[in-house]
Amino acid sequence: MDVQGTVAAGFEPVREVFADAVAASPGTGAAFAAWHDGAWVADLWGGYADAARTRPWREDTLVMPYSVTKPFAAVCVLVLADRGLVDLDAPMTTYWPALPGGATVRQVLAHTCGHVLLDAPQPEEAFYDWDLMCAALEQQQPTWHGSCARRCADRTTSTSTSAWRRPTCRGSLTSPATTRPSTAVASSARG
Repeated sequence: MDVQGTVAAGFEPVREVFADAVAASPGTGAAFAAWHDGAWVADLWGGYADAARTRPWREDTLVMPYSVTKPFAAVCVLVLADRGLVDLDAPMTTYWPALPGGATVRQVLAHTCGHVLLDAPQPEEAFYDWDLMCAALEQQQPTWHGSCARRCADRTTSTSTSAWRRPTCRGSLTSPATTRPSTAVASSARG
């Protein structure tokens, strides 16, 4: 697989592993960058930017990053847990009463709660409408429960953690009587 970009001296194996990963992927292409000790040590891209494999992946190819924001949301919730404002072992319904499934906050953060997709098709604007997306999640039963959680979560991406990240949702994450989560998380985590 043809890989473009740079790696710093001593990081040449990163290019090889990246090239192998892109070549073995059933998808199209990818990009990877790594920062170490105050400097970029890898900035790589390769593969194709389209399913037909006619457009090479470029340095500036735009992509949907999917789960890239989940760690940031999780850190905010963990800061609140550290401050005693969120109980990781409490049912999610303590903070979001309408969310089905009985998962704990910990299960949501660990992507083992079973909220991985929406069965009902959603209009494109659902991705930009907080209340519409929350309502869709409130109608969705988890894809799995119990012992299947770890096995299934390893193969699927969770969507429910994203419900913690936008600052426009009504209510307060730390108030048990709210109807939907908010990212009062972010403002509380800063304070």
